[in-house]
Amino acid sequence: MKIVQEISLISIGNFAESSDWSIIRDEIREAISLIVHPPGTSNFTINPTRHGNGVKPIKK
Repeated sequence: MKIVQEISLISIGNFAESSDWSIIRDEIREAISLIVHPPGTSNFTINPTRHGNGVKPIKK
């Protein structure tokens, strides 16, 4: 998967500018980029059918 948009819901104090947050954010971005469906492919594809919204593959 790829991140299309990032929205900050809570930003209090200087944490959003800290090196700790930078590391955490990079790890989250990397984890999201590794999500693929169907397994063994190089990207995430949602089945374009009724109830094919990708919820079950994302949960797995």
